Amino acid sequence: MIQLTFLLFFFAGNHDVIEIKTFDSPSGDEFLSYPVSMCFAPQGRLFVADQGNLRIHIWEADGTYVKGFGRQGQGPGEMVNPFQMVATKDALYVWEDQRIMVIFDLDGNYQSSFRTSDARPRVFGVLKPDLFLLGHKRDTEKGSSMVVTLRNNQGETLNELLNIVNNGFIKLGEGDNNAYLKAYLPEVDIQALDNNRWYFGFSQNNDLYAVDENGKVVDKKHFEIPLQEATDEDKEVFGNLNFPGPNGERIAVKDMPNIRITYDFPKASYTHFLIKNDRIAFVLTPIGSTDGTNTGFARGTFYINDFQTGKLLSRGAYGFPEDSTVFYKNGRMLGCILNQENDYVVKELSLKGLQ
Repeated sequence: MIQLTFLLFFFAGNHDVIEIKTFDSPSGDEFLSYPVSMCFAPQGRLFVADQGNLRIHIWEADGTYVKGFGRQGQGPGEMVNPFQMVATKDALYVWEDQRIMVIFDLDGNYQSSFRTSDARPRVFGVLKPDLFLLGHKRDTEKGSSMVVTLRNNQGETLNELLNIVNNGFIKLGEGDNNAYLKAYLPEVDIQALDNNRWYFGFSQNNDLYAVDENGKVVDKKHFEIPLQEATDEDKEVFGNLNFPGPNGERIAVKDMPNIRITYDFPKASYTHFLIKNDRIAFVLTPIGSTDGTNTGFARGTFYINDFQTGKLLSRGAYGFPEDSTVFYKNGRMLGCILNQENDYVVKELSLKGLQ
């Protein structure tokens, strides 16, 4: 029954996704193992971070594969656990899980790096080469908060723009991963509108804030996003979310002894948002503010809103084979979709109603 339900979702939901372009498969010895992040440079180049191989893959704007680069280590230009990326017209910024920002040129040549001290990676924006907008989770003895801070290129905090208690964590206990939390947790997200403005928000509420290139808050918008209750299928999907264990096995959320999940609350408003022209999409996936990061997931539901008025225009859903990933960054959407041979096919996508 579960497999049938998933198949029905797959065929019923994908009419809400529009395929725009397919990118060449990596060539030679290069291949995608575990894609965790993507970004497009303003000139059109695509970058995909592969955490499985500790490689970053590059495609030209026309879909031609260029190369992969990167190696494991903690020296200059080396990576341990790349999680998030942003590309500007001059550089590629890679935020490591080791609280390190590594900067390359757009051909993959190492430029510089710095530590972000207390901030574990979730999402970030590059306002200037020496000014960054970081969204991250902060855990204290009193609980967990989602925080957006301005940092310089030494990793130092210049200003705190947002600090909201994460009510997804109903109770934090002692020890690692000892938590009582809501299913479909909220998430912090940052997206660029253009070269001079970035929007950020935490999806416990429906407000987004805009900052200019100097990090000054210049706008606040409120959006109509209906809250959803978890269905039986949602519960099955969330409970079966799984992560690598210490011995190489995969452990599902429902089997983690120190985590208890409740479905007694509405799901978060979104986990990702995407601004394009005069519209904005709010996408909700099962991955939220656990110790995972703001990456992608194989399935989700979404709302399309008018960007100026905040009014709801339409809604939709999508579903791809398990372990596929769908990413959102600065007006564009990318799917790394598993095919029947269990290989990733890289496609640029769009949500129905957003194009």
